[in-house]
Amino acid sequence: MRMLNDEHIHIFQLPENYAASYDEIQSKIFDEFYSPSARQILIRWIDELEEFLKNDAQYKKIYTFLDRDMDVLQEIIWHIALYIAVNTEIKSLNNYCHVIFIESPSFKNEILSTVKSIMTEYGL
Repeated sequence: MRMLNDEHIHIFQLPENYAASYDEIQSKIFDEFYSPSARQILIRWIDELEEFLKNDAQYKKIYTFLDRDMDVLQEIIWHIALYIAVNTEIKSLNNYCHVIFIESPSFKNEILSTVKSIMTEYGL
């Protein structure tokens, strides 16, 4: 399978002196960075999959599965968000804390593996 070979860099920043508890900061990062980034990544992945696999039976099977219901998409988004959370870098620069995730072309294969695994859980 061919996928586009570009990297996308996702960055979230907070002031270093942001006053909140650890749990509040984690919740903010998840709600405002991990989850929205995961949705963007999934949308782009689906668009690229369609571009390269239009006539492929595997694409039709995956697309039908993704179109099944919102719970399927939410589960995939959750998996992507967790992957992002584990694979981010945190850097400090100019009085800001930056959370950085670099979406490499190989990450698209990770998503495909996740989707196939979830399809298996659904008996497909």
